[in-house]
Amino acid sequence: MVAFLVTLASGVLAEEYAIQSPNGQVLASFDVKDGVLFYSVLQQGRPVVSPSKVEIFAGAKMTVVDQTVQENDTSWKPVWGRFSTIRDHHRELTLSMTADGTPVKLLCRAFDTGVGFRFVMSEESKGKEMTFTRQYDSAAVLLDVVK
Repeated sequence: MVAFLVTLASGVLAEEYAIQSPNGQVLASFDVKDGVLFYSVLQQGRPVVSPSKVEIFAGAKMTVVDQTVQENDTSWKPVWGRFSTIRDHHRELTLSMTADGTPVKLLCRAFDTGVGFRFVMSEESKGKEMTFTRQYDSAAVLLDVVK
């Protein structure tokens, strides 16, 4: 399930983009407040990562242009290791954004056991100094390991 939420906070319209894991237990959300990108993570409705800042270009004003969602449920065979087949089951949210006008994409994958995200840079970003920073405001709850 994917959620696109519009909330009214302190008289300012804020858009929240969220992606849920296939089993619905993990939720990652992103929103832009005053040009700053924030993310948070919930597990079973409880905060694991409180709203925390993330940026790719220091101080750049972030704007969400579009979003897409896809689900993946495939398997692959490793060359060596403990398992003969590994299942890759996740939902992926892609946010097409601009950072001070430079196109950039943020990809977030929600798995049943957690989330991961990364930035994908455009050709227009060549030559620009990138400084990936992220804040991690942990909540009072620890993420339980799914067995």
